[in-house]
Amino acid sequence: MVAKLLREGWLVGSGDRLELVHDIVADGLLDATLIPDGDTVQSRTAEELFDALLDHGPVFTQAVRHLSRWTTDQKEYRQSEIETACARWLAARVGRIGELLAEDALGQTAFDLMARTPWQAGMLRLWDELVDPWLARIERERPGAMPGVLAQAVDRITDPPPQLLARAMACLEARTDAKETGVLLQALLFADGLGPDRLEAVTGRTLSWVGRYGGDRRAVQLLSAALARADLPPVTARQIVAAARDWIRRNPRHPAGSMLLVSLLEREDLGHQAKAALDTALTWTVRNNGHPGISFVLARALRREDLGVHRGRAVGLALAWLRGHATDRQATYVLRPLLRADLTDAEADQAIAYARRWLARHDDAPHGFVLCALLHRDGSVAERALELLGQQPVTEEQQYLLRALLGREDLPKAHFRQAVKVALDWLRIPGHTPNASLLHLLLRRLGPGSTTWTEVSAAAVRWMERHATGAEASLVLPDLLTADPGRADTTRFALEWLALPDADPYATYVLKPLLRHYDRLPEDALQQTVAHALRWLESRADQPEARFVIAPLLALPSLGPDEAGAAVRAATTWLAVHAATRHADRVLSPLLVCAGLPPGLRVQVKALAVEWLDRYPEEESRIGLLLPLLAEPGPGRAAGLLPRELLRAVASGSAVPVLIGLLDAVPSGTEQWERLIDHTLDWLARRRTLGNGPDDLFPRLLAHRGLAGEQLAHAAELFLAWLEPRAARPTTGRPLAELLSHTAPAPWRAAAVTQALAWLSQNAAQPQAGEVLDALMNAPDLPADRRAEVDEWAKAWRETYAPGPGGQPDIAGAADGPPGPEEKAGGGPLG
Repeated sequence: MVAKLLREGWLVGSGDRLELVHDIVADGLLDATLIPDGDTVQSRTAEELFDALLDHGPVFTQAVRHLSRWTTDQKEYRQSEIETACARWLAARVGRIGELLAEDALGQTAFDLMARTPWQAGMLRLWDELVDPWLARIERERPGAMPGVLAQAVDRITDPPPQLLARAMACLEARTDAKETGVLLQALLFADGLGPDRLEAVTGRTLSWVGRYGGDRRAVQLLSAALARADLPPVTARQIVAAARDWIRRNPRHPAGSMLLVSLLEREDLGHQAKAALDTALTWTVRNNGHPGISFVLARALRREDLGVHRGRAVGLALAWLRGHATDRQATYVLRPLLRADLTDAEADQAIAYARRWLARHDDAPHGFVLCALLHRDGSVAERALELLGQQPVTEEQQYLLRALLGREDLPKAHFRQAVKVALDWLRIPGHTPNASLLHLLLRRLGPGSTTWTEVSAAAVRWMERHATGAEASLVLPDLLTADPGRADTTRFALEWLALPDADPYATYVLKPLLRHYDRLPEDALQQTVAHALRWLESRADQPEARFVIAPLLALPSLGPDEAGAAVRAATTWLAVHAATRHADRVLSPLLVCAGLPPGLRVQVKALAVEWLDRYPEEESRIGLLLPLLAEPGPGRAAGLLPRELLRAVASGSAVPVLIGLLDAVPSGTEQWERLIDHTLDWLARRRTLGNGPDDLFPRLLAHRGLAGEQLAHAAELFLAWLEPRAARPTTGRPLAELLSHTAPAPWRAAAVTQALAWLSQNAAQPQAGEVLDALMNAPDLPADRRAEVDEWAKAWRETYAPGPGGQPDIAGAADGPPGPEEKAGGGPLG
């Protein structure tokens, strides 16, 4: 084989030394030598190969690396076999390997054996026999090199073993405040697995080192590394932040200042230190005009959500910097966060202009990030974004541009269709993994029913199969659960996701659609959903987002006594904190109609509801809270809200549903009823020729048996006038019948009977004719010469809609019309 590789040029050299021209040659040799049958690892052959290389230090080190790379490409069971063979060989050759390590002044062999699979496990088991003696020898012969050697080992080994960490800490202890420990401190600050005690010791020594050697460039590196750790205790984090600010103050023009400021501004736990940190960063950008790192500092400052009083200053400095650098390549770092920041109109205009200048200069360079940010401000660049997406296959990284396009609600239809097509083309490419937010936008914008939505939802389900346990699943699940409720696979995904220990922060997004579509869930799935909701509320009922769970939970008709009690307790807990907020009606409304609510609690809830209605007089959703209040028995405070609600309703373009709701809720015979009827009649008098609103309102108004006297006469006059140009419509039969059911003698009745007869002459065969026929047959003032004609219409109607032997069923009953207000539960206003 070696001869063949030499002939073909894969091996070069002469004598007893040959070189590989590519790693692939080493892989082929290892395949042929260690797994000749393509499956079973020849452990004995591997040990013989290692023995042959052991006498040549540099060659052995190279072989260690080749075997490591080759092993990572093998199947898991083979990796285990190779690791076992390596560990067995290391244990059998401890003496010779120890000598080899001692001969390697740079320690490369030791580092590779400790850091790489399949050698690492065996080396760590032989720490006392191999690694410790090697380190002890360095300590004796080259003590000044010890921190650097340990730093390299910590750097190169993922999850450094406890023995190495212990040796590193001992080195620091033995060299308190020594300058050469800086490199080891830096390596430890980047290491995983330190644990709280070691981390506290390392950060303490870091602060001491920086205090002593603050002028050294490594001070910046140490502080940046410490700031990059997310596991700093709060007290330690505050100390590191203060030290970083102090270093900037002492070294205001140090060239590495931008690196430290970026690390400082990237911390999300600055808290009350954020204001001072931002002031330090922005002041630095002013003092270091022309520094190449300004763009990075400004970009990081603009990304912070706690800019607060520094917003105007940060934006102003960014715009000022762009005036001289708008076409520089690095301007993209500033433009992207600037275009997403909270800008005034004037600031936005400047930022957009600078972005357009940058795009004009860098048309041939990658510019998707700037286009994406600009799309949030300027929809006119959508066409350019689509051109960019159409030039080449969309890559994983270009999903952000698709998301920005689909996120614009004002995207022209042609552009929207083109963006959807690009997204679908991308989804169809095997191996592409869509981002959850891209799927979310597609599902939300397309809506169910189309073939396109079906394809996207199928892709979303496939995505869920691979990512069902991730936090981003809460972005896709609600769309699937809302658009296609009850679907077995998405319901299963949702319940499995809710069972995850880290699902809590996002659970509302999944619980809300499950609870709202409870009627589409199997019984066991509904029970699991309720259990998840109640368990979530046990610790989060006082959170603002809990309303999305509490409201649909209270509305469930199938809660058991214990579950209902827990839901009510969650609602009262939420209201204790949020009763005065704008969205409190979402919890108050379902709580008001809860059966079995304790009397004392009901009184409290009513009072909170009235206070909320007083506090938010212009809220569109207020009618949903007022109606159940007005339906409660007894005179009370809610009744006082009615005049204002009526005035608001009759001035609104959507008055009809409000008036209908009030007509259903307010009991007749009360002062509020009289006022409601007057307002309703006034609205009808002013809107009699406009739109179709009266179509819905007249039937509900005329159905009330409490309507009488002048109000009934006025209602009849308005209705008959409205009816005249619409007399032949089938839909006008219902209000005609309701009007005729008021049988007391009145001047308007003759006109109503005439209109009813005219209506029947064209609509006697319609289903709704039954109500009109029933009303006429019971009318005391039906002309005698028309009775026979009405009887014939009624007989024909019965034969069509209510056939039966010998039966003469009630015509209106056969028509099966909806119940009138008198059949509904209700009472007087709030007591």
